[in-house]
Amino acid sequence: DLIIFNDPNFSRPVLKRKTDASGIAWFGCVPSEIDSSYSVRFEGKLLSDNPGEYHFNLVTDGGIKFSVDDKVLSDDLQNDKNKTYTSSLNLEENQKYNFRLEYKEPHKNSANLKITWTKPAAAGISDDKLVGIYLPANNRWFDFWTGKEIEGGHSMKTSVPIDIIPVYVPAGSILPLGPDVQYASEKSDPVELRIYPGKDCFFDIYEDENDNYNYEKGAYSIIPVKWNEKKRELTIGDRQGRFPGMNQNHSFNVVIVKENHGAGLDSVSGADKSIEYSGKKVIVKL
Repeated sequence: DLIIFNDPNFSRPVLKRKTDASGIAWFGCVPSEIDSSYSVRFEGKLLSDNPGEYHFNLVTDGGIKFSVDDKVLSDDLQNDKNKTYTSSLNLEENQKYNFRLEYKEPHKNSANLKITWTKPAAAGISDDKLVGIYLPANNRWFDFWTGKEIEGGHSMKTSVPIDIIPVYVPAGSILPLGPDVQYASEKSDPVELRIYPGKDCFFDIYEDENDNYNYEKGAYSIIPVKWNEKKRELTIGDRQGRFPGMNQNHSFNVVIVKENHGAGLDSVSGADKSIEYSGKKVIVKL
């Protein structure tokens, strides 16, 4: 069932249709029944052909909430930008699962929502159709695309969508991510600092003028970042060094990675802590 609401909060239904989740298309325009910002809810059944881990990929320009059998896989109803959400879920063979997808669009003349999923290989298909991965022992690992935490020390087989390379980040890592830029000296704030918890870790943020060799003469700066696992404490230290045109201030959005939070390439809409940094040491508890 596809239900269309003439408001962004799923409260005023104006149209209900029987449809197929794999074939919803409005061809660039919304239904005539809509006269304001709107919301859409699709509910149905997902049949699992094969047992194993299913990978879901959502592309949208509005708010979304996606769940399978009451397990919420993506929840960001306040989104209003073009974003991609990835998630995964283990399903049994030949089972029907309740499927719900909610879409909240604040702009009447805009609509963009696409969902695809990749299922595990069917029984009997040789292992060379799957990707083999070994995660070293004595550590825990995070799937970069889903945020799921995995124990190391074993090999596993996984099917991977054609547009995704398997990436696993060891617990005890700091990964800085900035917004897309068009040229080297473009402002790169805010910087998202993803903390993969489990161990103490540190990272140095290096900056220079980007377009010359003055760094060889000492024209660069370093911002030390340290995570204390036991204290759940992040320290952004005093800036070391300087260079002409240096950005004196930075905005950092700190994200403690967990499943479906701090996953994939897109920035997190709700950071665990936001920090305004002016070059002096900052210590925050998380």
